[in-house]
Amino acid sequence: SRPPRFHPPPLFPLHSSLPTAAPLGSHIFRSRAYRGVGVPGIQQNRLDINNNNKKINMSSSPQDRLMWYTPQCVTSQFVPACVMGGILYGVQDVMLGGARPSVEGFGRYAGILFCYGALQCPMEAVHGRRSLLHNAAAGGVLGYIGVARGYVGIPFIDYNFFYRYPNIRPPVAGAGVYAAMAFGFGAMGGKTM
Repeated sequence: SRPPRFHPPPLFPLHSSLPTAAPLGSHIFRSRAYRGVGVPGIQQNRLDINNNNKKINMSSSPQDRLMWYTPQCVTSQFVPACVMGGILYGVQDVMLGGARPSVEGFGRYAGILFCYGALQCPMEAVHGRRSLLHNAAAGGVLGYIGVARGYVGIPFIDYNFFYRYPNIRPPVAGAGVYAAMAFGFGAMGGKTM
């Protein structure tokens, strides 16, 4: 007789364990997000959340962390992204650049910062901790897309550089520069590898 076939468990099981709406605040304890820094449940580079009395920490399976942690992490990025986007837009474009205040300019800064934070959430959930490499990966992806689409320029690099080194394309250089900047900002924020 044959041995039974192995079927791996589904990533998101379709039964009663699907996430449900929890009472406000029940999934977050000792959250630093409401004080303006950090992400709910992440303390000292370690994930730790409590959802419907089901404690999920770094010893939980990656599927559990993806299912419970990622939506909470992504939604917690909205307010800090709007605040920092408004500050950056106000200082860099309006005060220093002389641009007129606009919703489009504010939305661009807030959207980029929201995507930067939201891109890190699945990586944190899979690995079960925060890491500088997550910052670099998120910054690199956004830098590549932003430069390729023409949304952002490449800081610290003169465009004559691309005439001297024609094999290096601007989106790749943008990805490298923005990844390095995100890595540096994460290191200044206290993250480790």
